[in-house]
Amino acid sequence: MSMITRRVWTARADPRYNADVLGNLTDTLGVSIGCLVEDILLRGAKVCATERLLADQCLQLTIGDYNFTAPVRVIWTSDEDSGVAFSYGAHSAP
Repeated sequence: MSMITRRVWTARADPRYNADVLGNLTDTLGVSIGCLVEDILLRGAKVCATERLLADQCLQLTIGDYNFTAPVRVIWTSDEDSGVAFSYGAHSAP
């Protein structure tokens, strides 16, 4: 492997948990986008949404199976997946 193509591996700051649960992302206008929450970390989640998300987009993530809702911001996106960061004040739904 060449030095150009080799990436330096660093350990994650937080453990990643495989979730594979259905969720919804809701924008500020109340439009809901279905998603598969693939992984959850302390600081965010990896999601596969039914529509392409935009970097810096602010949404509300709801995971009904976990009785969880939290404001999130899209921090990265690819053709299939997106990473969202939990905003301060993440909480379980009442």
